[in-house]
Amino acid sequence: MIKNIKVQLFFLFACFIFMNSCNKDEGNYDYVEINEVVFEGLLEDYTVSRFDNLVISTDEVKYTKDTDGTGNYEYSWEAVSDNFLDDNIYVISTEKDMNQQMLLKPGVYTLFYLVKDLNTDVEFQYQTKLNVVNSIYQGWMVLNDVDGEPRLDMISLLDGEYKEVYNVLAGSSLTLTGKPGFVECYPYQPSFYGVYVSTSGNGTTKLEPDTFDWGKTNNISYEFVSSQPEDLEVTTLYPRGNYFSVVMANSGFYVYNRVNNVYYSTPQNVRADGISFEVSPHISTSESFGVFKMVFYDNTNKKFVYHNNYTSNCFDVTSTAPVFTPGKDLKYMVWNSYGGMFGTTFAILKDPSDGKNYIGMFESNSFTQSHYSEIKATNFDQAEHIAIDPTYAYIMYNIGSKVYEYDVFTGTTVEMLDKGGLEITKLEYRKFFKSANAELAKQLIVCTYDASGTKGSNGIMELYNVPAIQGQLELNTSFSGFGKIVSVAYRER
Repeated sequence: MIKNIKVQLFFLFACFIFMNSCNKDEGNYDYVEINEVVFEGLLEDYTVSRFDNLVISTDEVKYTKDTDGTGNYEYSWEAVSDNFLDDNIYVISTEKDMNQQMLLKPGVYTLFYLVKDLNTDVEFQYQTKLNVVNSIYQGWMVLNDVDGEPRLDMISLLDGEYKEVYNVLAGSSLTLTGKPGFVECYPYQPSFYGVYVSTSGNGTTKLEPDTFDWGKTNNISYEFVSSQPEDLEVTTLYPRGNYFSVVMANSGFYVYNRVNNVYYSTPQNVRADGISFEVSPHISTSESFGVFKMVFYDNTNKKFVYHNNYTSNCFDVTSTAPVFTPGKDLKYMVWNSYGGMFGTTFAILKDPSDGKNYIGMFESNSFTQSHYSEIKATNFDQAEHIAIDPTYAYIMYNIGSKVYEYDVFTGTTVEMLDKGGLEITKLEYRKFFKSANAELAKQLIVCTYDASGTKGSNGIMELYNVPAIQGQLELNTSFSGFGKIVSVAYRER
């Protein structure tokens, strides 16, 4: 121990001699002041919504020898996540001032502003905090065709207001290709929410709902227990309810019911005798509690059938009500909340024997018909898009740029909108799972496209209130800047 004390004393004495000699060193040195960066006017932290532009001005940043700031500099804005699992360095911009769309995932980052004087090769840095908050929490998902390419946009609800956010997959690992198909949203499992997007180039896949990130196991093919192509493209996905859906693919329909451990497996468009049939793409899928039957149309035998959600085949609807008389062609079918607790299925059929169109209304559990009549709406055979109002049972349809409303009970047609030559690309009502969105479910969606406008920003989505007694439609909200809108859905919370 004494030996150790001696060693320590010797070390301290040596340090004293060295410091004393340095203190007496009065040699000749030439010190040259260099140009330094003085970071003034910058904040200690910044907050930006994802997909918004982060704007930071450096007008107040000073240079000690370059007073007018016209020297030769190199700039870089770099972010490092405070999440220790992410060790990436993200270069956001290489411009003097920051004005860049924020594509980083929501989270807290350390932001560095680096300024390098290329005359001296000396680099200076300023460090601040960057908070990236989620701008895709809730709102409308909009799938567009932009000059032949798919693009996913969003009308995001933030702080009680809606705001258009374009190309929300810009920061995702998924690049959409091919022809746009549809976008759809629903909770496919407890604690798991699915934002599904489908294109001919990608197939049908879901996105991580809070970041819109993606991996190949998100493909809908991984929700099948039967073997399917990894990039399987389904033509339609119908959310039946929480954890319950139907998809159309490979000329058939498949059922998913997570609560009862029923997964997409084999086509269900099969009769009890094992013979399959061509199924119409129109489905009536009630979300009302206690209504367990899903209604389909057998195009092969021209008759209504139903599926009870549990078996692997369909059954004939045996009701003798006029709407169920076989032999007609189904033009359109939908379920909505009209008529009370169990809602109503609306079916528009054309009788090939006389060329007339008919509207039938029935309850999906008992198949009790509540209305059946010939449709005498103006030029209805030329209808391009059809929607059924859930409050008044009006048939909404468009011919070219004009929207018409037909009252099935009075036989009266009224022209509601004239979009002045614009193409109407979508006319529909959306169904919602949350009661908080009940008013949105009553609004008619009208999407238009201006072929002469700027590509990618010439599409408009409007929501209209529908008054009673065929009063003129009232514009509620309008959103613009889209491409040619192909499909819309709502990401609920």
